[in-house]
Amino acid sequence: MVFAVVLAAALGSQQPEEPIAIPPASRPIIRMGEVNGWALWDNTGSCAAVTEYGERGVTVRVSYFPTGNDAFLWVSDPAWRTIQDNGVYRVTVLFDNGSEYADVEAEGMVRTQPASTALMIRLNAREFLQDFAAANRVGLFMDDDRLGVFLLDGTAEMVSRLRMCAEASARRNPPDPFLNRTPIRRR
Repeated sequence: MVFAVVLAAALGSQQPEEPIAIPPASRPIIRMGEVNGWALWDNTGSCAAVTEYGERGVTVRVSYFPTGNDAFLWVSDPAWRTIQDNGVYRVTVLFDNGSEYADVEAEGMVRTQPASTALMIRLNAREFLQDFAAANRVGLFMDDDRLGVFLLDGTAEMVSRLRMCAEASARRNPPDPFLNRTPIRRR
């Protein structure tokens, strides 16, 4: 309940600005357009929506992997200079509609090209995307520290497009059943 009070106190939160590009990855990334200030990207079997909040360069990214029913919430903040790469942190994701993901694991990410620090949270896509689409604000907290509160204006349409993009991408790019498997022997 303390989080709800903190979230309510933070209602003057940051507004989305122009979307930013996703850093290069091992798979081709194709920009699929923009919806309500979120850049939509196809990442060969999954899709992501990315936006930047405020002047400090805080970035929020939501990715959807339909084959595993996984959603990932990435929050990047240049002020998080001491976050540890691959470090695991306990955080709470709280929506203003009452939905809460308490005490979930978030992985610290530190990248050099381009320089960024972030937390990545893996969630059940069906539940999380529904909450993300329905709420007006989401807060990210670590104990009593507010890591960020973000307005979600227009995310219902963004989540709808994200789902369509990811499901179409997964159909075009089915998973490789031999990935990470070793043959029983070689001839």
